[in-house]
Amino acid sequence: MPPVGEADSKSTTAGLLTFRPGAWQPLTGSGLAAFAQAGSGRVLLFQFTFAVLSALTVVWSFRAAWFPVIERAILQLPNSEAEIRGQRLLWPDAEAVLLASSPHLALVVDPTSSSQLGQNGDLQVELRATDLRFRGLLGQTVAPYPAQLLLPLDQTGAKAAWGAWRPPISTLVGLGTALGLIVSGWILATLYAPVLLVSGWVIRRELGWGEAWKLGLASLMPGSLVMNAALLLYASHWIGLTSLTAMFGLHFLVGWLAALWGLGSLPSSSAAAVEPNPFENETMPVRPLAPTKPRNPFGS
Repeated sequence: MPPVGEADSKSTTAGLLTFRPGAWQPLTGSGLAAFAQAGSGRVLLFQFTFAVLSALTVVWSFRAAWFPVIERAILQLPNSEAEIRGQRLLWPDAEAVLLASSPHLALVVDPTSSSQLGQNGDLQVELRATDLRFRGLLGQTVAPYPAQLLLPLDQTGAKAAWGAWRPPISTLVGLGTALGLIVSGWILATLYAPVLLVSGWVIRRELGWGEAWKLGLASLMPGSLVMNAALLLYASHWIGLTSLTAMFGLHFLVGWLAALWGLGSLPSSSAAAVEPNPFENETMPVRPLAPTKPRNPFGS
């Protein structure tokens, strides 16, 4: 039976190993390092969770920034017949009109493509005679109306169409965002992995390809929180499009810094390379001493 102290020590150690939380937060260097050493299932589960959080943020921002403008624009539509049919805009007037605008979005009807209203929002959508024009900070692009498109532009028809399409639009935006973030995360982690492998070799950290890939994937999570915060601030009119663009670039920098922080928190490979002494715990045999005769006190 082992001594009481030794038994208590072993049970305590076993308990600590049983209840260790493992990789659960990617906001510190040690937390990121734990993800690199965790199972792939845990890392993918956290990636899915962060992707869903980002998708919900995008949907909320989309609804807060754009939906009110669309609903105000519907109230400005004519009561007479107006629609897009056969790749052409049918509109009762030839004059360009600004239906509704905000710092984020402007909706314009320009039947003669006059462009006389200028830029009225970060993104301006213009319904023109035969095409749809998008104007923004980075320039403009034109797309012809689809051949099968039938879009009512009178108040009654537009309200009914918007009421039917509003929930599916939110759902598609959320699902598209989540799926896009998951796939792009895998691609970025694959691109990060070789850089992390070389960096780990330079600073002598224990890192294989799988660990580098998982660390690269986990390092994207802090950056996603930065981007989520930027979207919320933009949709709430706290920052403008220029600041949002700067935050978009910053969130990639945050990801790289997080990856290097996690890499530096991994155990050093030099410590693992020290081989244990094979004779350290070997017990040397004890030879019994030969009995000695008592010395004769009368001998010379």
